[in-house]
Amino acid sequence: LGAEGGLCYLAKGTVVLDIYDPVGQSLACLQRAAAVLGQILKGEMIEDLAEEFFAYWNGWLCFVDMQGEDLGRQNCIVAQANGNPLWFITDNEDRTTRKLHSLGYQVTDKTVLTYRV
Repeated sequence: LGAEGGLCYLAKGTVVLDIYDPVGQSLACLQRAAAVLGQILKGEMIEDLAEEFFAYWNGWLCFVDMQGEDLGRQNCIVAQANGNPLWFITDNEDRTTRKLHSLGYQVTDKTVLTYRV
């Protein structure tokens, strides 16, 4: 999963598309993407995701302020520091917000859907 929300579901150079069947080829690509996303949501591709994460991540900086070990949906605070956005994944919004304010960061009202797997 990339910073812009893209899902890499095929290895580069491993597929040949039939230009005479664009609808069938589009459906096959969607089916493969759905299968890969399904594996990710089931926790079946964790090693692959960890291995490729930094190769595809070109987004904003993301920091983690987690004290618990709960999996699943987490909170994400988007803050501004010197005009630059920073993401903070947290299991306690109040604690993280206090830390950010003590650093002089401005907490925005933006949120990002975040899961811990």
